[in-house]
Amino acid sequence: MRRIYIVTLIGALALAGITPTAARAEGRLAVIVGSDDGVGGDARLRHTRSDIDRVAETLIELGGFAADDVIRVPDADAPRVLEALDAAQRRRPDLFVFYYSGHADIGALRLGETRLPVELLLRRIASTPARLRIAVLDACQSGAAARPRTKGVSPGPPFEVRVEPDMAAGQVVIASSAADEVSFESDTHGGSVFTLHWTTGLRGAADDDGDGRVTLTEAWRYAHDRTVGETLLARDGPQRPTFRLDIAGRRDPVLTTLDAASTVTLRAEREAHYLVFDGAEQRLVADVGLVRGEQRRLALTPGTYTVKRRTADALYVARVRLGAGEQRRLYDHRMPAVPLVELAPKSAWGTRWISATVGQYMTPLADSGHLRGALGLEWEGHRWLVETTLGVSSGPQTPVTVPSRLTVATLSGAASLSWRPGQVTVRAGAVGGLALLVQAPDGLDTRVVPGALAGGRLRLDIPLSGALGITARGDVLAFATRAASSSDDGPPLKWWAQGSNGLAVMPWLAYGVGLRFGW
Repeated sequence: MRRIYIVTLIGALALAGITPTAARAEGRLAVIVGSDDGVGGDARLRHTRSDIDRVAETLIELGGFAADDVIRVPDADAPRVLEALDAAQRRRPDLFVFYYSGHADIGALRLGETRLPVELLLRRIASTPARLRIAVLDACQSGAAARPRTKGVSPGPPFEVRVEPDMAAGQVVIASSAADEVSFESDTHGGSVFTLHWTTGLRGAADDDGDGRVTLTEAWRYAHDRTVGETLLARDGPQRPTFRLDIAGRRDPVLTTLDAASTVTLRAEREAHYLVFDGAEQRLVADVGLVRGEQRRLALTPGTYTVKRRTADALYVARVRLGAGEQRRLYDHRMPAVPLVELAPKSAWGTRWISATVGQYMTPLADSGHLRGALGLEWEGHRWLVETTLGVSSGPQTPVTVPSRLTVATLSGAASLSWRPGQVTVRAGAVGGLALLVQAPDGLDTRVVPGALAGGRLRLDIPLSGALGITARGDVLAFATRAASSSDDGPPLKWWAQGSNGLAVMPWLAYGVGLRFGW
């Protein structure tokens, strides 16, 4: 669907040059709305809450908004949005911001099973008694989950925003794409492409003159260029945001200030792309591209961050801890390199792998472990791994009454959670499956003993170049089967031979080392 961003400045534009710090004394108010659900057959969206959090946090930290004056309305419907606008009309802020992320069509926002006409929404925003009003409408629909999703509205005439004649002060309109284009969201970004670059710009990446203040024009230029560059090769792209400014004779509005914030300055010793994640690497905070010799100061919430710098031939990673009001500088030579890996193809069930390992299993059935080979099929997600494995081993069984060969075949399944301290992935989980023991004593009939396995697995995976990795795993299991009776023919399976029929349980240890291949 077409994602539409509209930023409308209405009122006396003599106020347009007021900085966030100056405006706080007179008050700033924001209503931030998100809706995952649309009308009828609309697909449920994934990232509206992330979008509204990004915008709200930027306004609070850098835009001069008090936390209590940024009202978040997640999972909204039309009545709740109108209630929030009614509450805003009873206030007299200097600046009012309305932001929406969710479904829309040509004429209305689609919130759950309700619709809010855009004309009505804009009239309500225009009637808010603020001298400066900003409305941002992020209208989106999700597409295929296995690739970047196009976003837009149902086919129809171009969306039009009109300024009434008495709104003579001026207007700014920002749309994330042209009228005949789509916009994109990304699971990697955890939100829309344009919103990430817009908020990254407001956090300082757009501060071209380095004065510690990000103006509307600077933020627009940065978001436009980064959005076009990222979507240039997209199948449904490129996405080209559009802009119209009519505030002749007025100063460029300042949207955010950086001087009082905690900041980290990135300086590129060569052309590179920087990604800033939170400390747990669960959320992408900023996305910055720099040419050689260029630097940018990013304002961030105090805390720990992981900064990754990607060049044409390597990836560099550093951890940065920011205290309140602390100013840090990160140099490229302080970022150690980590090897690049080529990811295996990814399906709807995760990344697919085939593993081949060789090792041993050890039980009370024999004095020493037998050599064991295993072949596995794996599906890997970000935090989980599901695998099924076929294993076979064979070797002499000693001591027994009659010399025997014991062959063991296992079919097991495992589910594990993953931790990634650097390049090594550590996994721990549960294992269960079936085992078939075949005892072939010299000169006697072969005996087949079925049983079940259950226990835990610890596993390490180390990526190599290409869709290839080293894997090592160890299992601590229990093997259960029907105990042999003294009347059974053939040599005993060691200590199972004693006693009457019943359940026999014994420990089962196994390990394996091998390779895994992406396919």
